[in-house]
Amino acid sequence: PAHGWNQRFEYRCIRTVIKPKLEEIGFKYDSRSRNFRMLSGKTGSVKIINFQVGQRFLEGKFTVNLAIFNPEFYNGKEDPPSLDNVKEYDCLPAFRQRLGMLIETRFTLFFLKLFGPRDRWWKYMFGPKDRWWKCSVSERSTTISVMKAMEYILIQGLEWLDKNDDLSLLKKSYDQVQARLKIFEK
Repeated sequence: PAHGWNQRFEYRCIRTVIKPKLEEIGFKYDSRSRNFRMLSGKTGSVKIINFQVGQRFLEGKFTVNLAIFNPEFYNGKEDPPSLDNVKEYDCLPAFRQRLGMLIETRFTLFFLKLFGPRDRWWKYMFGPKDRWWKCSVSERSTTISVMKAMEYILIQGLEWLDKNDDLSLLKKSYDQVQARLKIFEK
């Protein structure tokens, strides 16, 4: 049953609604992994938008993962994957983000004004939460969910990808990961 839902999501949502919009701005689609990738002319990094479909209790829902990959800062054991096959999980942890975590609500904006920057304690209790959009047998309901996710991708998602497509940030994060790994080598 889940496999059938994945195929319906692939066709109804990704191929008919999302793919045309993201290809229009330069992303290429890989249907095997539900990844959209775009090579950054600025840094040589790959911007990734991944559609993850829910399984088990999340079946019938999807979420969106964002990532930036640069082979110069790859932290894996083997050689880095090719740029046209890189996946969101190949990226440094600081350069992976769930789209839902970028979505501000009136509630989170209120706490931002009240308590200050998001890097404070309050974000864990009142900050943005992981978001899974529902796809159902209703074409109308599914289209509304997909269009809402697409709106967030085009606003917050692309902004996050552009802001994090920065070699100095990637190097800093890579160096921090390397320093942490050396602790375990002792």
